[in-house]
Amino acid sequence: MLQYDVAVVGGGVAGLTAAIYTARAGKQTILVEKQERLGGRAMTHKKKGAYFNLGGHALYHGDALLTFRELGLQLPGGRPSVDGYGIWKGKLSPLPMGVKSLFTTPLLSWRGKMELGAWLAKLGKLDTQVYDKMSVREWIEGNVQDPMVRNLFYSLLRTASYVVAPDLQAAGPVLQQLKHALKGVLYLDRGWGAMVDELKQKALEQGVQIVTKNKVISVDHHEGKVRHVLCGDGMKIEANHIILATPPTVAHELVPHAEETALHTWKEQAVEVTAACLDVALRRLPEPKQQFVYGLDQTVFLSNQSRAAYLSEDGAQVITLLKYQGKEKDARRDLQELEETLDLVQPGWRNELVEKQYLPNITVCHDFMHLKRQENPGPAVPEIIGLYVAGEWAAHGELLVDAATASAKRSGPYSIYSRLKVRKGPRMSTESLYKSYRSALFSLAYRMLGSVMDAEDIVQEAFISYNQLPHPEDIRNERAFLYKIVTNRCLDLLRSSAKKRELYVGPWLPEPLIENMASETDPSLIVEQQESISTAYLLLLQQLNAVERAVFLLREIFHYSYDEIAEILGKSSANCRQIFRRAKGSIHFDPDQRPSISVAEAQIKDFVDSLLQGNTNKLLELLSENVVLYSDGGGKVRAAQIPVVGVHKVIQLHLNLLKMYEGQYVYSYLTVNGLPGIRIRLDHGVQFIYSFAFKNNRIETMYTVANPDKLRHIQLP
Repeated sequence: MLQYDVAVVGGGVAGLTAAIYTARAGKQTILVEKQERLGGRAMTHKKKGAYFNLGGHALYHGDALLTFRELGLQLPGGRPSVDGYGIWKGKLSPLPMGVKSLFTTPLLSWRGKMELGAWLAKLGKLDTQVYDKMSVREWIEGNVQDPMVRNLFYSLLRTASYVVAPDLQAAGPVLQQLKHALKGVLYLDRGWGAMVDELKQKALEQGVQIVTKNKVISVDHHEGKVRHVLCGDGMKIEANHIILATPPTVAHELVPHAEETALHTWKEQAVEVTAACLDVALRRLPEPKQQFVYGLDQTVFLSNQSRAAYLSEDGAQVITLLKYQGKEKDARRDLQELEETLDLVQPGWRNELVEKQYLPNITVCHDFMHLKRQENPGPAVPEIIGLYVAGEWAAHGELLVDAATASAKRSGPYSIYSRLKVRKGPRMSTESLYKSYRSALFSLAYRMLGSVMDAEDIVQEAFISYNQLPHPEDIRNERAFLYKIVTNRCLDLLRSSAKKRELYVGPWLPEPLIENMASETDPSLIVEQQESISTAYLLLLQQLNAVERAVFLLREIFHYSYDEIAEILGKSSANCRQIFRRAKGSIHFDPDQRPSISVAEAQIKDFVDSLLQGNTNKLLELLSENVVLYSDGGGKVRAAQIPVVGVHKVIQLHLNLLKMYEGQYVYSYLTVNGLPGIRIRLDHGVQFIYSFAFKNNRIETMYTVANPDKLRHIQLP
């Protein structure tokens, strides 16, 4: 008989995730999968050079993506545009997903456009939990007035969850899923099978023993405790903890006398969700603009995933079509409807067909958050000590793969939550935590990202995540837990936006942090070194990769121990120490080069006065001979797309601008990123925020941000 601390039954996403986390906790773990390949419904099949998933798959900005990033998965792929079309009465019309399409779409009346615009603006801040006990239909009919906007919401929520049961589905969880979706999704290169391969590799690295082609036939228990797993080939695995990452019906079948346990309730309350899926690989698209389509009056969806991900070795376009199924299912009729949809969107597609795959009735999930649920499944089976469940059906508010990873982390005594147990003494309220840690968390996120707005969003999401924990009272160290969430979400955002940064027009500069924002949003900046938020310092941090930046900041600025950093990042202390040493060696910053604040203020005022007077000699004294001007317009406003180098060029540029906009601007002095700066606002609304770096009491570098997207957070008269 084999002996392990933990046995995981099922090698899908939930099973692999659970195995990795238990192994990371230092426990001997074995995973048993009945099929030859791991992944379950996350497998990918390769046909004639094209990669076909088992159904439509996309990673949202939810638990799964954060979990995979925390585990160090690379997840190569891309984020598609949300611009698309809607099918209404057999015709295609632009879908109102952005400002331009919102006002040009013929689908909505003017009143409907105003209502949808208002919803898009406030949906991101919507507290969805208050709608957990309300059906989707009740929410839509009670909150949305315009009939076509209602149709649009039915379609969006259906697509976000795959569920066609508006009277049964709980509104809160799917609204939360829609919020994730509106932040963009990730399509994976070579399909989800590549993600499964990464998970398998992580499991092996953690020492997980993986057994395939062996079916578990029984999970034996005695006197209320699990004993062992029995496999079809006679192999017996003794374990104190067993995680069933299987469908609820299978879990029920494997456990003797399951009808006397919660497994019976979970099986009986489960409502399976299915879909018909047609995948096609086309040599080319007959209609290249029509790549993303929602059905508004029919339950279909189309997406060309090749527009964002590598899914063919010969350049074919891989399109996925879905028919969301309710109780009535007809394989032939569903295929006909999907092909008719493809005829409408890509007429002549049959002439370009390379290969296709039709799955008439694939299970999307074995249960979801609905109003007839008696209780949320798991993580533990209360009647049998040491028995746990995981899977997309064991959701506690999450949906689809987010539920799979979240339930995996909840399962087992060595879960991500268990490692943070158990504290003594009273637990701080979320409000108290917010007041205590919000400023420091913002400070970390802003230094990581160089974005005020993204930092604020991530900190807000961290507290929402904390508030949604099933047992927040079990968290031993709330500060470490919140830092872990913020750090890993920053890492996720940095990785996902890397390609966008590469395509950025002109120099990239961090969003300016203005004094009244710093004092109001981030009081800790008073304590921390001002240099660590200066524009020059933030640009130096950009030279580090995402993980190096996280380790460096947590150690250098926030004074975390290497053990604490290791827990936050899921790495060893020795590795974190090495990363910090490497990062420290890459950062060469001499704060002694900066004059005192009062001297810097005087020099900047002299600079402005000399410009206005045209005093070139004085400007030559104030500016370094090799002064550099970086202008960040982001392609949105007129700005130099390469650095302007040399004192004469910089002076001449500013004199020319003063002449061009004579009488059309106002300026003011303010503190930018902890140091004196300037704000210039033109009459037509464009504004420029200047910050400076000094050397030998001269201005050596000038940074000006004019990209309006980076200045939206600034509320100044």
